[in-house]
Amino acid sequence: FCCGDKYGCCPTWILCYPCVALLPFVLGAVGLLLGGVVALVLYLLVGVALWLVICYLQSWSWWGHGWVGDIYPKILYIIYQQMLLSWMPGETTPKFMPIDKLRPKGPLDKSDIDYALAIQVP
Repeated sequence: FCCGDKYGCCPTWILCYPCVALLPFVLGAVGLLLGGVVALVLYLLVGVALWLVICYLQSWSWWGHGWVGDIYPKILYIIYQQMLLSWMPGETTPKFMPIDKLRPKGPLDKSDIDYALAIQVP
């Protein structure tokens, strides 16, 4: 119907344009879809965790807790609590406290306490 010079409408290669243009369109749509999926997964992994931490730290300022302060002392408090909860008592075995490393017996050096009268401590 509209092919070739016989009818004088258009050349035959013009009919290939939609087929050739379809390939970049599909690749662009798939790329955009994959980019959106990657952004969503990245937000779910990082963003939601960050929001949970921020909301937890903000919950300390709600009524009833009486905590007034900035984010820095709150984070220090959490770190300190983690150190307290993960503390393990030391071992007193010969492996960790060898006898040959002990100092010989002798009098200890004593010094005065500034806030007391006539009290000396080693």
